[in-house]
Amino acid sequence: MRVSCWLVAISVLLWALALQAAPVTDPRELLPEQKAAVERLANEGATLFLRGDFASALKKFELAEDIVRIPTITLERGRSLERLGRWVDASIAYELAATAALPATASFQHRLAQQDATKALADLAPKIPKVTVVIAKGARAEIFVDGRSLGPAKTDPLLIDPGKHVLEARGSGGATASKTIDLATGANERVELVLVSLADQEAARMRAQDQGPPLFQILGWTGVAVGGASLLVSLGTGVPAIMAKSDLETRCPQGRCPADAWGDVDRYDALRWTAGVTLFAGALIGGGGVALLLLDPTQSDEKPAAQAVSLSPVLSPGFAGLRGTFQ
Repeated sequence: MRVSCWLVAISVLLWALALQAAPVTDPRELLPEQKAAVERLANEGATLFLRGDFASALKKFELAEDIVRIPTITLERGRSLERLGRWVDASIAYELAATAALPATASFQHRLAQQDATKALADLAPKIPKVTVVIAKGARAEIFVDGRSLGPAKTDPLLIDPGKHVLEARGSGGATASKTIDLATGANERVELVLVSLADQEAARMRAQDQGPPLFQILGWTGVAVGGASLLVSLGTGVPAIMAKSDLETRCPQGRCPADAWGDVDRYDALRWTAGVTLFAGALIGGGGVALLLLDPTQSDEKPAAQAVSLSPVLSPGFAGLRGTFQ
């Protein structure tokens, strides 16, 4: 009985080691359990792909490829990567599937998958953006895209997925340069990066501190402050004007006021005009201040773009101010 238990334990251990071993390239070398696992993972991946869950489908195909490398599964992994926008990785998968060495007895499904992979690669390759990175003064640097190293800078163009990316160069002594790029399908761009040493970066930071805030920020915040003060004046005169109007409507039937109310009429007119002028001026000056802050050209292009703001004045018995909406 004890010997039997040991045999079962050894069999389980050998099965686990077989699954963790390097993937085979000939399906005929698969154990029955491995073949069943591959078929299950491939079917699950295909179902998820049809549902549009490409990320989960990709994981299933990757797990299947951990067991066996065959064109049918590599092709589906490439298709999942392409749907996810990872075109560079997809092209690599298509090339692996198209150039895989097949035994003479390979099934027609694998040979058909190679044909499909060859066509998919031919269709996708022209769409992948190409970026030629030039380091100013021929300096040596390592290129990073979104924090991932692509190796030393070369004259050959880099293949990068479409969309926004942070392109960075890191040279010796801590010198760096970076730029945010937005690549369209089929783009072919040239980007020049100028490495800035740590000493120069620190000097620029110190100069910025010595110079104080940029002119746009000074004017912008001044406009906001003046606009806010104008709105407070409008509030201080607008509310009494509304109250005076209500009183005069009672004392002046049909718009005819007695002589003892003429002074209150003049006071109401002064309050009304003051409230209106300061409200308009506050909205105009405050809105101009906000616009200057949003359009400040000194802001880094790596910061998120500010939302457009629409401002409109509001005056009511209980409130005077600006209503802002983001677009």
